Amino acid sequence: DGATPAEEFSRLVGCIGDAGAVIGSRWIPGAVVSRAQPFARRVFSRSFNFLVRALFGLRIRDTQCGAKVFRREALDAILPTLGVSHWVFDVDMLYQVTRAGFTILEEPTVWHDVAGSKLRVASTLFDVPYALFRLRLLYSPLSGLVHRWDRLVGHRAFLRQLEAGRLSTRAGPTSKHPR
Repeated sequence: DGATPAEEFSRLVGCIGDAGAVIGSRWIPGAVVSRAQPFARRVFSRSFNFLVRALFGLRIRDTQCGAKVFRREALDAILPTLGVSHWVFDVDMLYQVTRAGFTILEEPTVWHDVAGSKLRVASTLFDVPYALFRLRLLYSPLSGLVHRWDRLVGHRAFLRQLEAGRLSTRAGPTSKHPR
C-alpha cells in the first residue's frame, strides 16, 4: 500500500544476515512514523500485538507492518504448510518461521499511514481475536477440536464470514479440509 517506502525494503535486505526474516517495525526506537494511524486503529493494533505475544510467544512488537523480507530457505520451509489466514496471515507466517528454527530480526522502519485500509475496527473487533485463538488452537494439542468444530457446526458459518471477506482461516498442515 506504499506505507513503507521501497528504499526501506532494500535496507531490510541488507540487515538480514543469517536470520530467516527481517521485519520493519513502527513500534521500536528509531522508527520514523510521519503520519500515524487514527487512535482507534493504534489501540486495536497494540491490543492485537498483546494477544499475539501472549498466545504465540512471538516477541515482535509489530507483526502487522507490511515491510517484511524473508530468506528463501525460510519460505521454502514454511510455504508447504502455510494456510490462507486473511487478517492473521502475518502471525501464521512469522510463527511458522520461528517454529522452523529461523530467527526474526525487527528493525525500525520509515512508515506513514495510508488511507483506504480494508480493516474496519468495529466490524472486526471479534473476528480478528477469534481468528487468532483459532490459529493458536491449530498449533496446539487441541487442533482436533477446531477441525471437529469446523465439521460439525462452525465450518459453514466460518466460510460465510470468509466469503464476505471478514474472517481468517487456516486449514493447517494435517487438515482434511480444502484450503
